[in-house]
Amino acid sequence: SGLEGVSLKRMLKKDKGVGQRQKENMQVKDLERLYKFILGENFWYETSALGCEMDLFLWSLLMRRKAMVKMLWARMAVPVRSLLLASTMYRNWVAIMDLKAHFREALLEDAAEYEQMAVDVQMLLMRADSNIAQETLERPSRLWKGQTGVDLAVLGNNTVFIEKCCGEAFDCRWTGDIHAYDQRLGLYPTVLVCILSFGLLAPDLIV
Repeated sequence: SGLEGVSLKRMLKKDKGVGQRQKENMQVKDLERLYKFILGENFWYETSALGCEMDLFLWSLLMRRKAMVKMLWARMAVPVRSLLLASTMYRNWVAIMDLKAHFREALLEDAAEYEQMAVDVQMLLMRADSNIAQETLERPSRLWKGQTGVDLAVLGNNTVFIEKCCGEAFDCRWTGDIHAYDQRLGLYPTVLVCILSFGLLAPDLIV
């Protein structure tokens, strides 16, 4: 099952001394803690806070219902980050739990598939409008305490996505308010000339 390697008794605690509604609330909170345990301290989520689709998306990932994951993903407002979340969840799951070999390999295969889907979507957006692609990737996320899509890719060890889709983002972070791809001499020659001239040529070179 999707929860192999996770104790259901630990996840969904039962207490015969409380009412049914209280039991349900306890189960929901335990599920939220399980997501946080797998995805790390930077992950924030409360059930229903971002709508039922996100609730079902996370649950489908946990249960490894791939067809349902993809169906729900198609309705996500942030498709790239949703896929990065999926791949991060599965890679973290493998890293922190002692799993059977076949289940471990299945999780890693699914993680690679979701990461490649994220690459495909981001590359499509970059070809359509690189500025919008950059903006959406660097937008802070509520689910990750204000961290960006680039941060999420790094946190989840999404190396393929980082290599193919994050180069411009890293360049922009490194150059600050310099427009990384609008320089007459190119980015790195411009930076080098400015350094060698102790900044004297910066007003004439930097766009």
